Amino acid sequence: MPRISEEEINRVRSKADIAEVIGKYLPLVKRGRNYAAVCPFHNDHDPSLYISTDKQIYKCFVCNAGGNVFTFVQNYEKVSFPEAVIKVAELVNEPLSYSRDAFVNEKYDAKTQNYFKIFNEAIDFLSYQLYSEMATEQLSYLYQRGYSDELIKHFKIGYNPDKDALYRFLKAKGYSEKDLLAINLIRSAPDGFHDSFSRRIIFPIFNYDNQPVAFNGRASYQGQEPKYINTENTEIYVKGNQLYNYHEAKSAAKEAQCVYVVEGVTDVYAFYKAGVKNCVATLGTAMSKEQIRLLKNLHVPIILCYDGDAAGQNANLKNARQLVDNKISCMVVKNTTKLDPDEVIRQNGTEFFLKMISEQEVYIQFFMRAYASKVDFNNYTQKKEYALRMANEIARLTDEFDRQTFFAELSRMTGFETSQLEGLVKEVREPEVKREVEPVAKPAPMPKKSGRTSAEYEVLSQLLNSKQAASYYKEKMGYLPDRSLNDLALSILDYYRKKDKLEIAELLDELSEESQKQLVLYLDENELYSKSYNEQALSEAFSRLKVSLLDESITAIKRQLVVTTDEMKKNELMSKMVSLKKDRIKILQDMQ
Repeated sequence: MPRISEEEINRVRSKADIAEVIGKYLPLVKRGRNYAAVCPFHNDHDPSLYISTDKQIYKCFVCNAGGNVFTFVQNYEKVSFPEAVIKVAELVNEPLSYSRDAFVNEKYDAKTQNYFKIFNEAIDFLSYQLYSEMATEQLSYLYQRGYSDELIKHFKIGYNPDKDALYRFLKAKGYSEKDLLAINLIRSAPDGFHDSFSRRIIFPIFNYDNQPVAFNGRASYQGQEPKYINTENTEIYVKGNQLYNYHEAKSAAKEAQCVYVVEGVTDVYAFYKAGVKNCVATLGTAMSKEQIRLLKNLHVPIILCYDGDAAGQNANLKNARQLVDNKISCMVVKNTTKLDPDEVIRQNGTEFFLKMISEQEVYIQFFMRAYASKVDFNNYTQKKEYALRMANEIARLTDEFDRQTFFAELSRMTGFETSQLEGLVKEVREPEVKREVEPVAKPAPMPKKSGRTSAEYEVLSQLLNSKQAASYYKEKMGYLPDRSLNDLALSILDYYRKKDKLEIAELLDELSEESQKQLVLYLDENELYSKSYNEQALSEAFSRLKVSLLDESITAIKRQLVVTTDEMKKNELMSKMVSLKKDRIKILQDMQ
């Protein structure tokens, strides 16, 4: 993993206001000098994530998620710590000596980097070929579809001529057939090697790190079949694990607080032509579990916009159900044109398209309308079956107001009384699909606080608030009995060797154990523990620790006495216990 200097990390953190950064991901609510937000790390409905602008930390009081600006980005984006630092630096326009490209180069092994290099060489070659004389017809076709030179360049669209032009080019560059076969750029035949995407317009596909991993190729002449072909699954590309344009759309989605999901690459281009950049494609009508996970990680509502034909509307139905079952907020564009997004723009214009995609239905509205189109409401049996199916869908809704609203709408559509419809749900339940849902998070429990642990917590809380406490601690105590807590104390002492004042946000980056980070946040926000240096309270904590350790030793001796039969050994243990009890009494007297 790449190394970013401590100086650079501190510089980025000091420039990044945590509220502004989190505000780029979540809507914030002002709470005095601080902020609150709906926590993205558990199934939250009310703002339970609190953001302290003074301390530059955040804390959820339901699931105990917490940390500094880097922790938030790391957990929200599901990236490593160096990636989080790079991302925050980009958000606050703070230059780093270590670039994202350098990080990516270290993230992947040499073989994978070589595959990326081959793809980049291929993209440059194919982009050049698109503007050559042999591709006049193909370039004209793209212009007719409304693709500007800017769009072509942005998405790195190219053209692969015939006569195995790409294979010959890459072979001349020194790349082996073994590597070209491994990433599906060529295929093997009895008469030799041939291009996999010959005479096709090429749309490159990039992974999360903006590295090329596959091609989508469109037929470029009349009668060429199939119309589209894709790179087969390889070591660096699995179709169901990618969302086309995800690497670029994720930032736009967070800014717009939604993401559009479409079927293919040309649909993404249609949105881009209309100025909408928060759009991804599943490269087909099916939506995989990994694609659902990627969408869920965006933490924004999903808006489905598959084609307006029967296949597209069925995809909307199926995928909306999967998203809802995974507790992802979902809406569906009301596309009644029977056209795909690209056709809508070309036939009806950008203004019509923007108006269409702004008309969205929540998934239950879409379900009710979509299934109603298949029902003869004059047929009692069909009407009852429809009512039963929709009643069970409505019963799944978690919001009571929504349930009442849509039961009333179903009553209006079918003529059945609301009470009858609710009775259908009780009478017959449609078998529920097993759902992979995110459970409501339970607070991460802190260790049970015995007398000893409570005293150790008091010591740590004072160490967090004062270098003077650290000096007193080293002189009077020097260690904590609990190994993990002692390690935390040592980390705090090490921090004070470099700084006179401790910043919680900075300390969190220096701690490697998640449990230690959570404990620091717990002690910082818990009013039971000192928030400033108090020598008397610290001294009393030391005394309580000593008493607690003596109590543990006395208890251990008592256990030994029960099982010891040797009289001499018993006398030694009794003598030792008496001495420990005297020490205990003296400490308690000194505390009074």
